Amino acid sequence: MCRYYVGIDWADQKHDIAMVDSQGNVIVDNFTIAKSARGFELLLDILRAHSGNPAHFKIGIETQHNLLVDFLLDLGYPVYVLHPGSMKGLRKQYRPSGASDDRFDAFVLAIALLHNRYCWRAIDLGSELVREIRLLARDHFHLTRMRTALLNTLSTAVKMYYPEYLLFFSKFKCKTSLAFLKACPDFEAARQLTFKQLTD
Repeated sequence: MCRYYVGIDWADQKHDIAMVDSQGNVIVDNFTIAKSARGFELLLDILRAHSGNPAHFKIGIETQHNLLVDFLLDLGYPVYVLHPGSMKGLRKQYRPSGASDDRFDAFVLAIALLHNRYCWRAIDLGSELVREIRLLARDHFHLTRMRTALLNTLSTAVKMYYPEYLLFFSKFKCKTSLAFLKACPDFEAARQLTFKQLTD
């Protein structure tokens, strides 16, 4: 039987936590953890201080694409994700202005998990292998986006400060062009190269 309802408002660097009991009484409020192994352990300490049985909790979050979700599921805690578009309406039930605030949103998630159960879907991430593949795919996607952004930044800088480089290379993705740019970061350095150095 569930005794505690936990809301987690997630962000890139930290998570805000709120917890209410089955009567709607606030048990934990204004509690923030870092998005790190230490932060996750602090959350676990808070949960275990109230009950050592994961079945006594329901934990709500706005997205399942979060390492904290994997951490909690691995420990046996039931985690629920809010249906898309529900947060705005839920927020207005408890704050007429509908203004967003991380700590307040964590409370809204907790109390909504208690009273508005149709807004939620239980998260099942499959087997450990499936979850590992999903995490690797997500990391690959983010790293690819980062690489593209860095190459675009490099391209803009080269066009502005080192246009002569473009006479040799039209693309930055190959190892040869990047090695040349590292060895000759400006036109004066490139002018000093001999034919043998270029062909080597």
